[in-house]
Order: sequence, then structure tokens, then C-alpha cells
Amino acid sequence: MSWKGTLREMSEPHDFDPNDFQAGAFAVGAQYLGVLTEKGGWKGNMNSLSRMAEAYSWSLLDEPWDSQGTWIKVGDGIVWITDGYLLLWSQPGPVALYKVLDGGLPTQYTIEVQRLLTDDVWSDLNVDDGEHFVAIRLDRENYRFGVMNNAGSYVWITAPEYIEETFTYTWRFVVDSEGHSIKAYWSWLGLPFTYIGEWTDIRHTQESDGFVWVGVANTAQTTQEYDLKIAPGLHPPPDISPELVKLNSVLTEKGVWKGTLESISTEMILWDIMSEEWSSLGTWGVSENITSIISPPGQLYQAPGAAYGGFRYKTLGGGLPSKYTVEFRVKVDDWDDDGTQFRSMADGEHLVKFQMWPGMIGVMNSSGSYNTINLATGGWHIWHLLVDSANENVKVYRDFEYIGEFTSLKDDVTSDGYVSTGFATGAKYHEDYWRIHTGLQVPFRGKLRGVLSEK
Repeated sequence: MSWKGTLREMSEPHDFDPNDFQAGAFAVGAQYLGVLTEKGGWKGNMNSLSRMAEAYSWSLLDEPWDSQGTWIKVGDGIVWITDGYLLLWSQPGPVALYKVLDGGLPTQYTIEVQRLLTDDVWSDLNVDDGEHFVAIRLDRENYRFGVMNNAGSYVWITAPEYIEETFTYTWRFVVDSEGHSIKAYWSWLGLPFTYIGEWTDIRHTQESDGFVWVGVANTAQTTQEYDLKIAPGLHPPPDISPELVKLNSVLTEKGVWKGTLESISTEMILWDIMSEEWSSLGTWGVSENITSIISPPGQLYQAPGAAYGGFRYKTLGGGLPSKYTVEFRVKVDDWDDDGTQFRSMADGEHLVKFQMWPGMIGVMNSSGSYNTINLATGGWHIWHLLVDSANENVKVYRDFEYIGEFTSLKDDVTSDGYVSTGFATGAKYHEDYWRIHTGLQVPFRGKLRGVLSEK
């Protein structure tokens, strides 16, 4: 049997014949959480694509934040609930909501919360299961997570990534109260969950069994919460294959999915020109007198040595086409006031040199100077460049959001296929990967826009 129709937001149970679904992303025989939409827009993310077959339900709490309901307000701040999210604003003072769940909580349960952290907020989530008081604090100011120990102090773990205030993050906490263990995971931009760490010293019970509290602890800060769920049992997030994460391949320039359900797991992007994961330095050349090493494993680290700037370079066999897509993930650790990070690609007609400064990006134009756009560049970011060399056009995306375009390029004076990544004026940076794909590929941000058909 073939699936006929369009995908919609995955939100309601929908039974299916296991023979219809053979893709690795779906657990055959489980329940397919899905509904068809009128416009064919996939509104889930890579987590939900893998998690839609999870066999448990959020039966203890599944708060959609469509009203305050039985939640009780505490504090002087503002509570605002609209369009499916809760906004807490600690002005003039801290504010929180709490309730006590009927029947209490078991000794093993899983919490999942989706939040947008704005400002340098301390966002609190407290749960009492009758044995332990699980007090979790998300501290955006210092990029860390904390759980209160039995002495009443928070034990902190540093977040694995920079927490942007413009992104919605999903946290999952797997609580084994009986075993004195809390394991934490997080996800952003719809990417797979990352394991954060574990706490084994938990505060003894303080409130009623089933007590749940969400709040903002510091003054004049805000947090937006989109989802709060609790399920019985221990449910760490499932593994998702790297191939599935690269689903953005099969989207056309207009963002239309033209595959089948099976091709969700088989037709991934082919980085046919280059896919550098920095497992080693391989055949990359290096300019003199800089630090250029693999550290930590899987990342290129470059910094000044005797020279104040430098780069890694190579020439790709077969050169570059006139239209290609570039993706790379990079973090500048130190700008040294006015440093830069750059990468160059030569296609035989033009040299595309993309450069970042503190608070600005630019592409070298035909005169050799830079056309620029003001933009935050600190922390880890995923960049996409859609290069149409023949028409002197480069479209730029940061973290899957369109930023702008550049319409003048420098003539190529190097070899076709020449690529380099480097820095100037004392900057230091880490690079996670660098990939190049034939054709113009609009980046994918966890939304499978499109239509599934028999073809």
C-alpha cells in the first residue's frame, strides 16, 4: 500500500497498516502520530519525526497552555497565556505558577519542557514526587543547568552549546527518584537531543506529592514556555541517525518534498563535492606560523602563532560548478577586538570570500572590498551559502533563517576548486564541519514542507 496525501502537524493518534511504513525512522507496528493538513506543511521537527512512534503517553501532565486552568499564581510578576504558550515576566518581582497533580507522581518519570529563554533569565522547574523535591534551574546568563542537592544548593553543569535567546529549546529530564538519578538532554532547532549530564544528589521532599512549579526567579526577566509534559517511566530520547538529520537534501528551491515515506530515511543529502568532518587534517595545506590542529576530536581549531592570521586550503578535484550550496558550523572563540574569520571558494569564474567580524558578515565584491550586513556572529552557528556564481548572487542563512543576499562577486584569480578556511587579525575559532553540495539547496529547519505521493 502507498501513502496518498499530504503531511500535517503530527499531533493526534492515527492508526496505520505497518506494511505501509518501512522507513527506519518509524517503529513498525507502533502508533503513527499524525494528521493530514490542508496545506501539506510539516510542523514537527527531527525529534518528532523519530519520536512519533514512542509507545508511551504523557499521561501525568500534558499542558498545552491554552488557559491558566487550575494553576495558581505566586509572586508579583506578570502571567500571560496566549496562542499556546505561557509567558512569565518577573516585573516588579519573581513570578511562578504551581499546581498539585491528582494521584501524585511515581518514583520514575520523565519531564519534557519546551522554552524560549529571553534575557539572562533563571527559569525554574520544580517537581515533588513524595520522595524527592526535583528543583531544576536553567541559567541562561551563565549557560548552565542546575539541580538542587540535599543541602539546598544548585549543582551546575555547563550547557553544551551557546543558548541563543531567539531559539526555542526542548529539555528532557529522566528522573529516577528511587535510584537518586536525574539525567538531562536538550535539543534546539529541531535537531536530535544531546545528553547533558546526570545528577545523583537530589533534595529530599519539600512539598506535596505531585507538586509542579514553573517560574522565573530573578527580577525583570522573561521566559516563554510552549509545552510541559510528564510521563510515567524512564524515557531517554531515542537515537537518530546522522543520515536522518541531513534530510534537508531532497527539498527543492521552493521547499517542496517530492519523496515518499521510505525516502525520508533513504534519500538524504549527498554532499557530492565536499564533506569535511575534521576527523583529520588529511590533504589540507596550511599557511605558515599559525596553530592549526584537530582539537577537540572532530573539530578544526585555528589560532595565531608567530603569524597573526592564516588558513587551511586545498583544491578540489573537478572544481566547483556555477551553482552550489555550502554549509558549515563554526564558533569564533576570541575576536581579539577586530579579528575576522573567513572562507574562500573559487569556481573558475568568481572567488566567493565570505567573512565574519564581531557583529557583521560580508562577501567580497567585484572591487575587492566587502558588502556587509550587521548581524550577531558570536557562539556556535550553522551557516548556509547558496552560491549562484553565474549571476553573481550569494544568499546567506544563519541557523536556517534567511539573512540576506550579496549581488557582486570578485573575479576568480585562483584555481577552480580552491577552498580555504582561516582567520585574520588575531581571531581564534573552532570549526565543526564544512560541506559543499551541487545545486542551490534551501536549508531545512525541521519542517518537512511538502507532499508525499505514490511517486
